[in-house]
Amino acid sequence: MSTSQWVSTSNAAKDLGLNPVTLLRKRVQLEKDGFLKPNIHYIRTGETKNCSYLWKLEALEELLSKWKAPKRAI
Repeated sequence: MSTSQWVSTSNAAKDLGLNPVTLLRKRVQLEKDGFLKPNIHYIRTGETKNCSYLWKLEALEELLSKWKAPKRAI
């Protein structure tokens, strides 16, 4: 069992050097692209649109360290 704890969006963003809004925007795009997985990288605290998210910081740091933005075609 992993020792990594679930942390709030604000704490995860702070630890990653991101704005919390940026982290939530990245969640949408990375999940759409198949990189970010619910229950592995994050969990929702409810079913409503405005629910909070909790993040598995260790898994998120590993994912973001490997992920690179796509290169633009010249």
